[in-house]
Amino acid sequence: MIVFKRKKRSLSAPARIVSADGNKVVVEVEIDKAKYRRGQVVVATVSTKEKTTEGKPVIVSDVVAQGPIAEVSGKRVTICSSRNNPIVSRRAATEAKKHDTKVNVRVVQ
Repeated sequence: MIVFKRKKRSLSAPARIVSADGNKVVVEVEIDKAKYRRGQVVVATVSTKEKTTEGKPVIVSDVVAQGPIAEVSGKRVTICSSRNNPIVSRRAATEAKKHDTKVNVRVVQ
């Protein structure tokens, strides 16, 4: 008997940060058909262009939020990160919100 395994596609969509208060980050997804559900574990990353000490341009990626989705309402998704997560950068979240930078939201599970 032959069993075919279906390849799971990872859902990834561009978004913008609406608010970044404490451990909850609210993002607005730009794709209409993105189907995020409550309880899914997601990672939101932001990529920025920086310069090294020698002056060479590099692309730096920071994790803005990592954790389960607390609430989904329309295009807005609330991601709840744990407070003591060393990977998540709060400063990157506030900078991305201030400069209206695109954030990539990817489902882990």
